[in-house]
Amino acid sequence: MTSFVFPIAQWTNAAPRLGRVSMVVASSSGTGLLVAAHEGGCIATYQHRHSDERPVLVPRLLLLARSNATITAIALCRMDIDGSSANDNVIISATHDGEVVLWDIADGRSLLAAQVYPGAITSIAISSSARFIICAGHSNSIVILHASSLAVAKVIQNVESWTSSIALLSTGPQTPDQLFRGCVQGRVTTYLFDEPNLDLVLVGTVEGIDADTKPSPSLGSGSILDIHVCRFGSNLIMAVKKKVCHILQRSQGAVKSICAIYCTETNLNGGWKGGQFLSSQTVILWTQSGMAWVYFVGHAALVNSETLANIKANGVGGGIVLLSDGVSVTSLSSGNTTLTNQGVGISDLSYGASAFSAIASFQSDRRFLGSTLCILPTYPSSSSGEGTAKSPLVMYLARFHDSGRRLSCWPFWTNLSLTDAATIPNGYPTYVQSAKKDASDNIAEGMIKFRYNLDIDLEESKAADFNSGLQITSAALVSDKLIAIGCDSGKIYIAPITDVLFYSAAEFEHHAAWILDGHVGAVKCLFQLEVPSTGTSKNILVSGGVDLTIKIWNLELGSLMASLVCHSHCVKTFLPIPQNSGMRVKHGVISIAEDQSIAIIDLDSLQSVHILSGHMHPISALHWRSHEETIIVQCCNSEGTIYVWQLKTGHLDRIEELETAEDIISCCDKTVTLSDFSQDYGSASGKQTFSAYPIFSGVETTPILFILQINLKRFINDIYGGQYSITPPGTPPQSRSQARPNSHRLNHRRTLSSLSTNAASTEVDAPESPTRSSHVGLQVPSVFNKSPSLGSNRIRLGSSTSAATFVGGSPLPTRPTSSVEKPSGGTQMNADHHSPVTAQIEDVRPVARGPADRNLVRGVLSATMVWGLDASVDQTCHDVLEMGVPSSLVSVGNRGANGYISVPFPSSVSAVSDWTLSPTMSASRMLQVTALLRTFGSKKEYEKQISELISTLCNIVPVQSSDSAAPKYQYPSFAFLCKYWQDQIMDVQHAARKLFVSTLKNMSEDDKRAVIDYWKSLLPASQKQNSKTNMRAAILLGIIGCEEPSLYSIRLCKDVAETLDALLKEDVRGPYRMLAVELLGRGFKTWEPHVNASNVLRSIISTTGLQSPSTPSGAPSPSSKDGHGGSQALGNALVMVSRQAVVQIASINPGLFISTVTFDFVHSKIAAERVGGLKLLGMFIAKKPLLLYSHVPRIIEAMVKSLDPNVPGMREAVQTVVTSNFAELVKTFPNVSFHHGSQKLAVGTMEGVTIVYDLKTATKGYVFEGHTKPVTAVAFSPDGKLCVSFSLEENCVRFWQLSTGFLNSFANAFGGASPASGGTAGHVKSFREFMAGAPQKPNPATNFDVKFEWLTERSVKLHSIDEIQLVFTV
Repeated sequence: MTSFVFPIAQWTNAAPRLGRVSMVVASSSGTGLLVAAHEGGCIATYQHRHSDERPVLVPRLLLLARSNATITAIALCRMDIDGSSANDNVIISATHDGEVVLWDIADGRSLLAAQVYPGAITSIAISSSARFIICAGHSNSIVILHASSLAVAKVIQNVESWTSSIALLSTGPQTPDQLFRGCVQGRVTTYLFDEPNLDLVLVGTVEGIDADTKPSPSLGSGSILDIHVCRFGSNLIMAVKKKVCHILQRSQGAVKSICAIYCTETNLNGGWKGGQFLSSQTVILWTQSGMAWVYFVGHAALVNSETLANIKANGVGGGIVLLSDGVSVTSLSSGNTTLTNQGVGISDLSYGASAFSAIASFQSDRRFLGSTLCILPTYPSSSSGEGTAKSPLVMYLARFHDSGRRLSCWPFWTNLSLTDAATIPNGYPTYVQSAKKDASDNIAEGMIKFRYNLDIDLEESKAADFNSGLQITSAALVSDKLIAIGCDSGKIYIAPITDVLFYSAAEFEHHAAWILDGHVGAVKCLFQLEVPSTGTSKNILVSGGVDLTIKIWNLELGSLMASLVCHSHCVKTFLPIPQNSGMRVKHGVISIAEDQSIAIIDLDSLQSVHILSGHMHPISALHWRSHEETIIVQCCNSEGTIYVWQLKTGHLDRIEELETAEDIISCCDKTVTLSDFSQDYGSASGKQTFSAYPIFSGVETTPILFILQINLKRFINDIYGGQYSITPPGTPPQSRSQARPNSHRLNHRRTLSSLSTNAASTEVDAPESPTRSSHVGLQVPSVFNKSPSLGSNRIRLGSSTSAATFVGGSPLPTRPTSSVEKPSGGTQMNADHHSPVTAQIEDVRPVARGPADRNLVRGVLSATMVWGLDASVDQTCHDVLEMGVPSSLVSVGNRGANGYISVPFPSSVSAVSDWTLSPTMSASRMLQVTALLRTFGSKKEYEKQISELISTLCNIVPVQSSDSAAPKYQYPSFAFLCKYWQDQIMDVQHAARKLFVSTLKNMSEDDKRAVIDYWKSLLPASQKQNSKTNMRAAILLGIIGCEEPSLYSIRLCKDVAETLDALLKEDVRGPYRMLAVELLGRGFKTWEPHVNASNVLRSIISTTGLQSPSTPSGAPSPSSKDGHGGSQALGNALVMVSRQAVVQIASINPGLFISTVTFDFVHSKIAAERVGGLKLLGMFIAKKPLLLYSHVPRIIEAMVKSLDPNVPGMREAVQTVVTSNFAELVKTFPNVSFHHGSQKLAVGTMEGVTIVYDLKTATKGYVFEGHTKPVTAVAFSPDGKLCVSFSLEENCVRFWQLSTGFLNSFANAFGGASPASGGTAGHVKSFREFMAGAPQKPNPATNFDVKFEWLTERSVKLHSIDEIQLVFTV
């Protein structure tokens, strides 16, 4: 079953400090996308927004993998992810411990994650086919991965030296890529990547790189820092060392150095750091201190320098612009080079090692060691949307400062014709132009000097709307509805889970339900556990703060039980002591401090019994040997060091490493893996309904955001199961000594006006309203009612003991009356009677489960709601469901592979930014909202409004901006929705189906064609493989084909039908078989011409659970326990889907269904198969009689044949089922009659014939011929001697006499009748005939209203249509 877990993030009010940028990469497609890896283990994506006044780098997404993993390599590439893309759409990140993660650029989802390399990965390369990823780093191996799965395809072993950088050069569609590998020893080796055989063929080592002699023999030595391949089609490669950059050229398979550019920085920390090709003859190199130079590879005499104004004034020549800052131009005459689609073309680069010249420098007043630089190409945007495509590409040299909080950028133009350069607007960009009073000062000795850069404060851009967040430093769930939040003030707040999404920092102090006040300074970690006690258990909360104390709180009594000082450094995490670990401490907790010391605390004696210190490396796990009272501390260093402690004496026994350490660990009984406080999102269980944790950047003492992780499907299931009640409980009588908080709406929300204006949000409290009562025991969920809030009566807790208070079954703290702080109004309003009462706490048992639950569910829905897309939706949510807009600091993210999460930065520009990220994000958000709304729709009072609300949401098509550069609304992803098409949670399933069908309906024809064209190329019939992607393509196209078959060609229908047919042969428990069954049933009219329809129907019938497993003899298997023919073994879901599919196929082609089923159970030699077919017919007789009406004679004939006494044992096996079916037929169809005494069964046919069967011999007894139109009703007389028939279309009644004796037989012989003899039916003619009126038009639906009622053995009453009753006597 596909999970559905997503995070809701509350950002802190301080600008998030993500740490120093360790590496940065930008998209080369001109989209303005920049991806920065920070030292804290996170990745941030930024979007450049152009402006004549000031460019802005807007933060988009924060990607979180593991905070204890350093990102050592990052790359962008294009892959097919739920649709084709012309630009880079995937981020590939690699870490110091060999993990590779694929991220979706659009929404930040973690697509795949795998541990693939034995050391640190320093470089990543993607093959030109985008099918393989090559990883290399600090190991003597190169790993080739499948890009679609990150599975290791091949490992190239025994590679010389470690790898510092690699790059792939595409040499053509029919030739292998060439791999350039730079090693830490300074050499560059080349390989041919043999993709079909997954091999790297060594070509050789590039000559001349190690033999540097200028300016000294040692300057060229050192590691290769970076390797770049020129993407402008000139076979150039750049190899960067600290002191020298080599320009290499590939010619006729050989690679040689044609140019060496030395760094002029002479200080100890100076030298080159990286570079990039700007064209086939220009390169940019930057230094360790953040300075950069542009070099022309060629003779300096070929370069011209002039001002842009002169070019515009004197006309445009035929030259090529190498570089321009918008004021000055460095160009190359057209006689020396040409401009192609790939960039500046060259004719000859054999100029020697000195054939280069500097044409530009990028400098600033300050130098920043440790800065990270990259080139960011962008197309200027236009507010009108016109002229954007004609505007030349603007390049930015972007430099992240060492703190990671500021960015400097220099705009420039390169690789243009002079014609394009003349289109650069005068004075563009204004922030650079205004600083340059004299253009001639900018050109000195033919070099453009970029001295004026723009500084962008990233904190300022991130914090544009960060004005009221929480200073949360730790968090822990204390029940399934409540959370403990530790803050930098030293206080711990106990509150409903969703309160953190609606309260600002100032408000939370006044609205939290309970406060534990004891720490001095920030609370760094919290841990909740239950300690068994006599006949009950204690709810304990353990906290650790920067004041170096560990405090133990009793949440039942609201008291501080103990305050301990166990460490000289702050505690960073707590662990439970596992059961049966052999320790004498039965109930305890383990604390681990930042100095890696360990304290074992006994919660019974409230003392620290052991303190273990001296660990030199971070701790990764604890292990126990229960029979020896030994604890082993495992560290996460390269040697795998362990510390063996003897707990009996409390001394360190020994320290071991490597193989010895592994042997000792393998003999341990219990293990607890350490979960660091800063990486809880990686270890949080997706199976829990709620998880809550703060996110730290790794460099700050306060978190950058707070995460509430929700398992949506489990949450909905818990609501239906009664764990979370959205129906208010019955209100018990209250005495004056009992107090309830004020009644108001959702805790904190912004007004709807804030969605349409940029004004500051306003906080409002809704008017008070009495709580509506309802039945406590109701299991059917209902919509929220106005409810009391726990927040209006808070209790501050210190070290004193107080009385116990329970809320919703969860123990919560209280304290004596004297310590109660009243609300600001001075009095409390009784929620039921609106009369002021005194705040009393003694003997308080408030019925708070209902309000707390309703606020919880309402809060989740408010945080995920589609605010701002439709005014009517906003109004309904606000007025009907009493929801509120969450804080502007709240954003909803994604949880992907390995539990890694991505969270959008809050947008201060528009509330609809989430809907422009990606189709998957739109689908996820819409599914969250519609599924939750369906859960509330069971209350009739709001059923209509919620139904209309869901319909509106599913059909939202926002008006697109006229600005062509503005982000577009992304339709929900079909691939995402089809994963939940058959979800076991019905609300999720129905929501996914509704969204899928509505999205398909709302899309334009061109969009539909684009989707179909993409996915049809991934069908197994096209790719000849059955990967998960291929199966998803088949299911997705199957759904579209069922909804709109007119979109498909005959060939595509055939491919989809054959794929669905093949999926029927999967294992019964396969994930796609049930989907194939449903889609073949729904779209059978579309797929029938392209498959063997009878075989498909038989395959589906085999999964209906109506055929019991049988032994070879035909008897039911003893292992079959249930009475539904093995439905339990198949799974109830598959059984129900299969039966529905059979009904759909029968509705589309009844003849096929009847002929297939009857043929199978008549000719089958296995009793179980016959019984299964008969049960299936019985189901249709009872549920779909109109469908079978015209086929009843064929069905009866087949069932009679199954009773053949000449087949040993078969009659006995099917007799019970056949008898039941006959009874249902007689009861349902008026043209079927049975006489018990003679065991005869009569059935009227559509041809006007009535057939009488003898069930004793299973033969056809009589054939009554006389009617010319279908027989509508038949009936035997009570003595079985007569049979009457009626044809409604003829409006004629006929009587027939059966041969029951010698004289009757003699009379029939003379009358022309031919009684049955020798197994041949006797043909009988009617002896009386009556006309009941004028002939009627055929209408099968009205035939069921016709029936006979025998009054005597010779008198019968006909009940016809229109309530006509006629009596006939013979």
